[in-house]
Amino acid sequence: MTENDLAEVGALYAASWKHGYKGLLSQEYLDGITPDWYKARTDFLDEGSFVILDGTQIAAHCHARPAAEPQMRGWGEIHTMYALPQFWGKGHAGELLDYAANWLCECGFDDVYLYVLEGNERAERFYTKHGFRANGDTIQCEVGGKTVTDKRMVKSFPRSTRYGKIEIQTVESGADAVECVLKTGDFNARNSLLLCLDWYLDPYYRKTLPEREQVVEVLREYEKTAADSTLFAVQELLEFYC
Repeated sequence: MTENDLAEVGALYAASWKHGYKGLLSQEYLDGITPDWYKARTDFLDEGSFVILDGTQIAAHCHARPAAEPQMRGWGEIHTMYALPQFWGKGHAGELLDYAANWLCECGFDDVYLYVLEGNERAERFYTKHGFRANGDTIQCEVGGKTVTDKRMVKSFPRSTRYGKIEIQTVESGADAVECVLKTGDFNARNSLLLCLDWYLDPYYRKTLPEREQVVEVLREYEKTAADSTLFAVQELLEFYC
């Protein structure tokens, strides 16, 4: 996101808090929330700050970062994750959350965590659907003059889902090399290659995919025969980027 997005993101947060925390935080406190809350958040302009659009409107915002808490050193953190209420249930927030969590994984964090307000069952179901689980840890903080409890939820990424020089070399070699791995490679090799292709296909990273059209055709053919969990990965690539 850019500095020009801050006002719109501020309005998004104000609307999301007012709807999402109704009955969980004091109404007087929620009524006092304005878009100006987040307009001055310069940390939202770092490389871990992401938005997703519905047409030209920002539908959701997520801020990911290395863990801020000393006791969580070495973890990645989903610091904030909010969507406009009119887009709840439309898939925008889930797509953005997965993107941010995978970005943290690509940055070298095997484990990612976030906090959800105790009693916010809708949010907890949402995070559970996307692979997070409550680990039993809680913290207490004061919001609007009321002491509330936040539950920590965590998600781990096996090292087998990483990619490195081998996968990059394969992609740079073109469609034939990609096809060879998808046809003959073991699960980890195919999974890592698909993750690497996500990096190349995602316009955010501004990478140039060699022989793009031929590679996309290889992916479409692989989708027809994939019989393990890499089917979901290739379907996501085709749906989001092709």
